Amino acid sequence: MNYRVAEYSEYKELRGKDDWDSGILKVHLSSWNDFHDVTARLLDLGDFIWRGQKIDWPLISRFDRLVKSDRKAKLRNHREAFVRSIQGRRGNNPPKLDKPKEIWSLGQHHGLATPLLDWTESPFVAAYFAFEKKSVNILTNATIAGRIINGENKETVLKDAPKRFIYGLSEDIVRWGPSRSKGVKPYDHFIKFVRPDSDENPRLLSQRGLYTEPLSSDIEIDKIVGLCYAEDEKKGFSRIIFVKIDIPEVERENCLRNLNRMNINHTTLFPDLTGAAEYCNLKLEIKNYS
Repeated sequence: MNYRVAEYSEYKELRGKDDWDSGILKVHLSSWNDFHDVTARLLDLGDFIWRGQKIDWPLISRFDRLVKSDRKAKLRNHREAFVRSIQGRRGNNPPKLDKPKEIWSLGQHHGLATPLLDWTESPFVAAYFAFEKKSVNILTNATIAGRIINGENKETVLKDAPKRFIYGLSEDIVRWGPSRSKGVKPYDHFIKFVRPDSDENPRLLSQRGLYTEPLSSDIEIDKIVGLCYAEDEKKGFSRIIFVKIDIPEVERENCLRNLNRMNINHTTLFPDLTGAAEYCNLKLEIKNYS
């Protein structure tokens, strides 16, 4: 399948905010209100998937955070153990579970450490997951907000403020591979997309979700992308393969109110009792959450 790949030069013509190098675009926003414009520009130019995080952790699956050696064997044993453990626990006449991607997807849904990393086709769903959890930096955020209200320059105040992160990954990445160094031909593909066929995970459907899975020992997506770009750079392209957007934590309530009015909230993303309960909790916490 051919995916559209965003060109940095075209993005610049649309007056996009950025800091670009070797296929990686970093965007620093001072306001949630700018997020729509940035993602709209990117989506007009290319096909991306998205992920939101409260903290700027490396983009590595839970399994690969835990396992540091004998990855292939441990992955096989872990999958087989999970299949044995869920026998008789999936209700009457459950769907056949014989594909690794279906096994890992079901496990991911129920908290299993898997080699999969969660993504979504919507940048706004990704933003919701970046901002949904309340920060431990409440006092810091209150101080920052107070400084802005008292007339200090907002850009200066927010420069070192706590942030939340939304990542975009070009879907064209599936046909790219990393090089040993810049200017050297890529040696292998390193990632694939996983879109499960089973309907056992209604949350995945509601969240327009999918997964990425590494195909080689190269695990950290954000670190490998720069090496994927090496061959393309020699041809004079200025493609955007990976996007990293950061937004100050003080924008959390503004973000979640706005997303709720777009019908992106816990009741739509988690169509179950837990989703309903979390939605009501946010209504208690955030003023005008309606």
